[in-house]
Amino acid sequence: MEEILYILRNQFKLKNEKNPNYSLRAFAKHLGISPATLSRILSEQIEITPKIFSTIAPKLELSSEKENEIMKALQDDKHSKNIRRVDINGMSFIEKEKFNIIADWYHYAILHICGLEDFKQDPQWIADRLGIEDVDLIRDAIKRLIEHNFLGIDENNQYYKIDQFNAILDYDLSSKAMRERQKQILDISAKKIDEVPINLRDHSSITVNVDVNLIPEIKERIKKFRRSLGNYIVKNNGHASQIYELQLSFFPLLKKKD
Repeated sequence: MEEILYILRNQFKLKNEKNPNYSLRAFAKHLGISPATLSRILSEQIEITPKIFSTIAPKLELSSEKENEIMKALQDDKHSKNIRRVDINGMSFIEKEKFNIIADWYHYAILHICGLEDFKQDPQWIADRLGIEDVDLIRDAIKRLIEHNFLGIDENNQYYKIDQFNAILDYDLSSKAMRERQKQILDISAKKIDEVPINLRDHSSITVNVDVNLIPEIKERIKKFRRSLGNYIVKNNGHASQIYELQLSFFPLLKKKD
């Protein structure tokens, strides 16, 4: 944002004029960020995020009105870019071989839990929230997600999910990992019927007669529905406090004729 860049450059200039030995490193220390981060901001290599601004704002001698105005503009800009990214790019697709590495359900849960307002960057906290007793399982999963560029680490050493969505490249192919993931999700879904109040979940079904020639079109419509719903959620998320899993099932009830 041009206004913040102007304020930063102007304040550094004024300090440097008063003391020619005043360095960029000293200014970064004054602001509470690393010299590398400040250098990249001033050279416009990275943008000022709401999180960075919340760190440096107390040192910029701004009025509370101006500080709130800039923060709102940054938050609106970030939200707008998330929406455009989903609309333009749709999905970040995963090759099947790469998906196999993170197929277990908790990998996806970890990616999304980083976006919760009350997120704590602590494997024990993550394990507790996911109902997993083995904390080492979470530690290993985090390492895998970082190694394969699903999970990033920002300038404040905080985790963030790199892509809005991660979809399998070809749903018409199957693998042991894909089948096992779906079984895991179905098992969790069955347990939630008893554990979660009906107003916080949806388990429903219909039974219909089907011409099998319609199956390709039915699958395509289900895929479009998933993506449309995903776009709607990203655009309208205000304060994320929970992670949900959408599980759609469409399968024949009758055994094949002998």
